[in-house]
Amino acid sequence: MVPGTYNVLIMAANRPGIVNAVAAPRGYSHKWMIPIAGKTILEHVIDAYPPDEDWIKKIYISVEDPALLDRLTAIAGQKNAGRIVPVPSGQDLFASVKAGIAAIGEEAFPLIITTADNALHTREITREFAGNALESGADACIGMTPRSTIRRQNPEAEAAYAFVRFRGEDYSNCNIYAVLSPRGINAAKPMETGGQFGYRFDRVRKAFGLLNLLLYYFRILPIDKAMTRVSRRFGAKVRAIPIPDARGPIDVDDEGALAVVEAALQAEGKFQSG
Repeated sequence: MVPGTYNVLIMAANRPGIVNAVAAPRGYSHKWMIPIAGKTILEHVIDAYPPDEDWIKKIYISVEDPALLDRLTAIAGQKNAGRIVPVPSGQDLFASVKAGIAAIGEEAFPLIITTADNALHTREITREFAGNALESGADACIGMTPRSTIRRQNPEAEAAYAFVRFRGEDYSNCNIYAVLSPRGINAAKPMETGGQFGYRFDRVRKAFGLLNLLLYYFRILPIDKAMTRVSRRFGAKVRAIPIPDARGPIDVDDEGALAVVEAALQAEGKFQSG
């Protein structure tokens, strides 16, 4: 990739009025503040976008209060150099995406969007996804890991993954997205419902409509055909980018996931891609 191709937007704000069930018992307001292996979860996320990856322009962090980032001592140098910049959040994920893009300005795209609890993402995962998204010709891309990859790399934990249902192969969302044009912002609109579709059929219906819910429920469409229908609904070309790494979909949604992330970070190499 050409140096300085992408900006990165990390979604780190809590939803208004929500007390995080993982963070609160540990005395933190946000789960990304939880320390694992000597760093906060958010600092592990930022490690997947290191300074020597020259395809990255800047990292923007969507957060309610920029002062919350003062505790990120491991990346203080990047903050002081202006490589890491806080931006405002909104009332929901979609509003936060729009607010972040508005704050970045006219040079926002191409843009990687991810969440502040994807602590097992690596520079290899993010670089490969970013490159494949550029080559896709799409307005927006979503990173997803096939069930077959998870069965091969991490079979004992397959039941812990959330899968999106397609004909032929289920996929697990890796919470990494690429918005490659202003039109691609429309594809982020399903985030208004909170995302995390899986078996949340009410959210699927609200975000994608009744017909698409029925096609999803009965697994009528393979993933490429499903993305074509999503593209028509939102007026933007959307493509799924396979991520061949079982670590990709693992984030800190609950206590069980936190235990998996802690074990993986404290004993590197627990999950091996391939």
